Amino acid sequence: NPMTKAFMNRHNEHEYPFVYLEKDRFVNGIIDWLSVGEDAAVIDFKSDRNTSEEKLRNRYTAQLTAYKDIVSKLYPDKEIKTRIYSFELEKYVEVL
Repeated sequence: NPMTKAFMNRHNEHEYPFVYLEKDRFVNGIIDWLSVGEDAAVIDFKSDRNTSEEKLRNRYTAQLTAYKDIVSKLYPDKEIKTRIYSFELEKYVEVL
């Protein structure tokens, strides 16, 4: 995949753990793939079956919005892009 190859020339973190405090409670998670170059890309891998781009966006926008918010605190000078890689569709799906 050309997009995957393009990401290889950037700083990449796989299974990137995070913890932050939000309204007196800790929120934690793991970003599947964080790729940083001129921008920062958050990629989440999904294996949902019988799906479509629209279904993936509807199902995972809240999750990727949270990831985008976290990454924007780490890289405030970067544009943050979020994508899902769907194994079922065999492609990247832009979310935000």
